[in-house]
Amino acid sequence: MGKEGLGLIYYGGQPVEWGVGAKVRDVKGFIFLSGSEGRDPATNKPVRGVRAQTRLALDKVKKRLEEAGSSIDNVVKFVWYVSKREYRDEFIKARDEWLAENAQRLLKERSYASTLLLDVGLALPDMLVEVDAIAIIP
Repeated sequence: MGKEGLGLIYYGGQPVEWGVGAKVRDVKGFIFLSGSEGRDPATNKPVRGVRAQTRLALDKVKKRLEEAGSSIDNVVKFVWYVSKREYRDEFIKARDEWLAENAQRLLKERSYASTLLLDVGLALPDMLVEVDAIAIIP
């Protein structure tokens, strides 16, 4: 019951930070989250910087999944949107730090699919990062 990773992806003989995807069976349902962004809920304005926006967006994903009866470890698909290609490395570092702190099981299993889109127009000019997630309800 639940989900399992489909294995790692290798480039140049080295595994990359994401897996092939997830196989899901015998679950109660799915949660499809709308994009979560790095906007401060109190001001509705984006927080400053890629790192801060990434962390806030992921905090929102985690909270929304918990409110819906799941958890960050139950994610089966992430779509990462980064407004400019030059922010890629900073985003990946912030994302991986956050996942290491908050989703150790997810990282260990590599049981999620992942797509990173760069140079995308987001809803507000100061938005640098947005995150979509799909999770299972085990």
